[in-house]
Amino acid sequence: MVDRARQIHENVMHLFRKERARKKLSLAAVGKRAGLSAKTIWHVERGQCYPTIGSFLRIAHALELDPAKILAKAQKLQS
Repeated sequence: MVDRARQIHENVMHLFRKERARKKLSLAAVGKRAGLSAKTIWHVERGQCYPTIGSFLRIAHALELDPAKILAKAQKLQS
């Protein structure tokens, strides 16, 4: 179960990074929208820290993403 959770986490962070790049947003821009530092966004995107549920929601909203859809897509990528 831990491996599955880790893989979903990695997939979510990959999707965040991919969406940020697609929208051509800087780490600072996403951080500002989310109320987090650019350094925090950088660490989250690279899987170097696990975001709280609050931070996850803030990043998703900053990227104009539906959090439920991101989780569903991350689970699907694992299959």
